[in-house]
Amino acid sequence: MNKYWENAIKFQEKILEVIKSISQEYQNELQIKIEDVNLPGDKDSVIGSSTAIGFCLEEFFSVKLKQLSEKFSIEFKRNSIEDQSNKVTNSSYDFYYYFNDEKFLINFKVDKGNNNAISAINKIYEDYVLNNDENIDYHYLILKAKYKINDRSKIEIIGFDSFYLEEINFDLGHHQDSRNWSSEFNKNSGRMIISNNHRETQKMPIEKISYNNTKDQITKIYNKNLQKEVDSQFDQIIHKK
Repeated sequence: MNKYWENAIKFQEKILEVIKSISQEYQNELQIKIEDVNLPGDKDSVIGSSTAIGFCLEEFFSVKLKQLSEKFSIEFKRNSIEDQSNKVTNSSYDFYYYFNDEKFLINFKVDKGNNNAISAINKIYEDYVLNNDENIDYHYLILKAKYKINDRSKIEIIGFDSFYLEEINFDLGHHQDSRNWSSEFNKNSGRMIISNNHRETQKMPIEKISYNNTKDQITKIYNKNLQKEVDSQFDQIIHKK
């Protein structure tokens, strides 16, 4: 029996129980208001089509999760509070828990449609591979809240989804976009993409699910991207001559 995976499932069940209870407390309907104005309520509001709702929902659930964590016997830490030098925007995850002597990195996302982007590969590599100085197993959980704006102009939570990075067999390939934040192109700045199809067709056998396996696969992806950049730069130099 894979005890690493058993612990992952136990934690997943706990955090889903917590987050569903938060949503149900508000009858699965939320509002973003300033004074008496419901911001997504106006048909011309830019809020509904922007990322603002996503950021607000992420903050709402993060605060509520922190408040309820003790009740469910899991130790909660937020990046931006725990370590001011490691802002959430510079990390591949939003908060983390310790559970049964293992660390769970939580990438919390809100999804209005088809949001399959996880995080920049270089950030996942830093957080998951380079920055583990605790000598314990890590888990990387993608937790999604799915929502829509209903006919009452309220944010309706229509469900939750979650899966682990460790469930994906990246030896069968990986997918990424070309998003880049620097003046010079960096392939590892691209965000890892994991669709429902990838989750089905690239399943890691349960007996092989482990932190070390996924850590090695992420390292291979990172190094392969680096090599592609070196090869591309070399080609450019050759063609200039």
